[in-house]
Amino acid sequence: MFTPVLSALSCFMPQSVFGLDTLFYPCPFKAGVRSGYIDSRPENPQDHLAAKEAILIENLMLFLKYYNERILLEFLQHLKIIGVSIPISILVSVPIGIYISSRPRIAKIVIYIAGILMTIPSLALFGIMVVSFAPWGLGLGMVPAVTAITIYSLLPITRNTYTALNSVPAGVLEAAKGMGFSKRQTLWKIRIPLSIPVIMAGVRTSVVLGVSVATFATLVGAGGLGYFIFSGISRSNFAMVLAGAVLVSALGIGVNWFFMQLEIWLTPRGLRVGRK
Repeated sequence: MFTPVLSALSCFMPQSVFGLDTLFYPCPFKAGVRSGYIDSRPENPQDHLAAKEAILIENLMLFLKYYNERILLEFLQHLKIIGVSIPISILVSVPIGIYISSRPRIAKIVIYIAGILMTIPSLALFGIMVVSFAPWGLGLGMVPAVTAITIYSLLPITRNTYTALNSVPAGVLEAAKGMGFSKRQTLWKIRIPLSIPVIMAGVRTSVVLGVSVATFATLVGAGGLGYFIFSGISRSNFAMVLAGAVLVSALGIGVNWFFMQLEIWLTPRGLRVGRK
């Protein structure tokens, strides 16, 4: 007997537009229920599920419409976190990869340590960063988030740089030596250009991983698209959770495509055959 009343209230209560209650008490004007009595759930469970999915999608569209400014703000903040973390990771990882490329013993230790850091659960790593920076008043905000993502991004870039530099054919190196190239010239003119595709693959992996891990940045006060996921869960707001998940997924796919194109563009022309 209360169903019609709850359904009518859902038309005038803003919190019910995007909340859990709209899945069970949809507004008759928004959900397209034409009958006078609102309790019109289909007898077929599949039809009932399809109706709830349709309402959820409609609520998602309404959420994207009315919260577009906040979505843009958190989207840009997510990009900012990645935009700061990944360049730092590249500046640290590539020189390390170059340094250990001619030192196999050190390489094993460095890659092993980087692998251990990457196996730490992301949420636990954020917690460690919060505690580590708290004595300096930096326990919340960008600093712990950027540091955690940078640490997570070290292994793919370092490992790919090391592997790529040691995968240059020996014949090419002998030819460079025969032409009078010094070790430094061989590194910058032969080994690094030939290693760019593999190094960029590591960078691309790190960026996509960073987009995913940055979702937890909102838990340490850094913001980002994770705000919608965790806020939606705490409020049982399915449309909000779905919006955050879709946006993070779309961003991950987008940056993956962008870095694939960048990888092709940076690859020397002689190595581009079959990569387009």
